[in-house]
Amino acid sequence: MATTNKTSADSPFAPKPRSKGKTAFFLILPVFLLSFALAVKTGWDVYQKSKKPAVEFEVSSPFFHPRESVIDPQPMFKADEGPKAPSIGTFLAASLTGRAKSAEEMLKGPQNVDEALEAAMLNYPAQKEINDSASVKENEALPIAASPESEEPAPVRERIIDVKDEFALRREPVPPPDPVQGDLMSSLPNFSSIKGGQNKGGIPLNVISPLSHLQSESRYGKIPVKSQNGETPFQAYARPYDKTPPSPYIAVLVSGLGKRKNTTTAALYALAPEVSLSFSPYSEQLGNYVAEARRSGHETLLDLPMQRGVFPETDPGPLGLVTGLPKRENRKRLHKTLGKDVAYIGVAASPNETFSTKTDQMADFVKEIRDRGLIYVDGTEDESVPLYSNALRPDVYITNNFYRSAIKAQLEYARRVALQKGRAFVRAETAPIVLLVIQEWMNSFVPEEGKDYPPVTFVPLSYYAKEVLKTRQ
Repeated sequence: MATTNKTSADSPFAPKPRSKGKTAFFLILPVFLLSFALAVKTGWDVYQKSKKPAVEFEVSSPFFHPRESVIDPQPMFKADEGPKAPSIGTFLAASLTGRAKSAEEMLKGPQNVDEALEAAMLNYPAQKEINDSASVKENEALPIAASPESEEPAPVRERIIDVKDEFALRREPVPPPDPVQGDLMSSLPNFSSIKGGQNKGGIPLNVISPLSHLQSESRYGKIPVKSQNGETPFQAYARPYDKTPPSPYIAVLVSGLGKRKNTTTAALYALAPEVSLSFSPYSEQLGNYVAEARRSGHETLLDLPMQRGVFPETDPGPLGLVTGLPKRENRKRLHKTLGKDVAYIGVAASPNETFSTKTDQMADFVKEIRDRGLIYVDGTEDESVPLYSNALRPDVYITNNFYRSAIKAQLEYARRVALQKGRAFVRAETAPIVLLVIQEWMNSFVPEEGKDYPPVTFVPLSYYAKEVLKTRQ
């Protein structure tokens, strides 16, 4: 019988089983702990960086600007450190403008938003197409209106300031609206004095319709020109005024007429003949309104539609001058406005227009208007805006805030300007309350005791224009 040698499990000489799971655990544990530590450290660094500004700079640094640009809000360098990588805003500006900016260019100062947007528009496909079309020469064979020949250079936008007494005239704060006294109905203005549909004593002007020898045929209508003997439309269509005003004088122009029948009719028949009237070229009854105004003794002008603010939020219409259009297109629109077959002495820019300040096209257009024998009335009273040398700028321009007290305050300022400087120019946009207050204001000037003339004389705009432009020569 064979004998088998067996060792008991409790014997110390018995082999122990292998533990594979414990070996793997101890090998993976250090790797896991190391990864966890790195993740915690990374998160902590991100948290600390989020509490600090992206770039720290010293106030004494020469590259510190109190008002940082939106495009590049941080300086490129620190005074005590070497160059740093450009910020995200810098790369954004470089990508918009289509070129990378060198360090020297960035040290010239922060770039503002307008410069960045203007540079971006230069590479915009639509703007490139506009610029390319603007650079194409006009076809001389096309039957378009020829510009009047003149060897004089284009008018330069200059700022004209009267420094005789800089602090003598100051605008008073605009008063609050008229308070309601008693009941509301008794406080409302009485518009009965500007109602009616017949001429109230105005002497008709000598010329009612345009003269053929002062017009030139074009594909856009009959455009005014000087005659061969030198006569201009301004001279032919102006209201005669050959005497010298006995007192300081004021010229009044009401623009924006022709859009509403009631206000246009009120201006034609209620205002004094010395008030000049400007009509919108979009008026469907333009010819009838202009002819009736001249029969009532009023000088007439045309409104020149121009861009105001940002296009297309404020659209001046199909005849409006727009900064984004090439010069040839804007000239065509100008000729369409000038080609209205009516008698007028000049054009009046849109109120608070921005076209002339954002493009250099207007300098040539104003020169053409002058060479055709017309006057140009500016669209602002702001003296900080440069003025064309042959343009007229109102001392007071009533465009908004149509409360009676506010209108009276502005007209009172015009009176003080006339008494100090000898003359003044008031321009107002059409509104019933404006017509009523102007009528009441003009009728309030009566001869003083011992004098045969009032303290202020009202003259047509043509007389004011001749005297002002004479002093600039």
